[in-house]
Amino acid sequence: MNFTRRLARFSRFIVAAVFLISVPLFAASWECEILPSEQKIEIDETSGAKIIFITTNEASDNNLYFHNRCWLFDNGMMLFMSNRTGRSEIFAYIAKT
Repeated sequence: MNFTRRLARFSRFIVAAVFLISVPLFAASWECEILPSEQKIEIDETSGAKIIFITTNEASDNNLYFHNRCWLFDNGMMLFMSNRTGRSEIFAYIAKT
């Protein structure tokens, strides 16, 4: 692996680590709007598998980059990017309610 790729990989790791470490520090005082659930559940006709769409908003919603974990440590919340407010921001889907 060349130096540039290793540096980029290390940089992403540092950003993710700082984010995950800082979340508990600010969680007690962080205020945010809780939006109503947009969850939609369908059953695949071919396989019978349950498919859960966590958002049905018309905005551009994207999962985090494929090598970054989008689920928090307890699998109770999933982070994703959305531009539904007019700018790209991190939103969360609360799986456990």
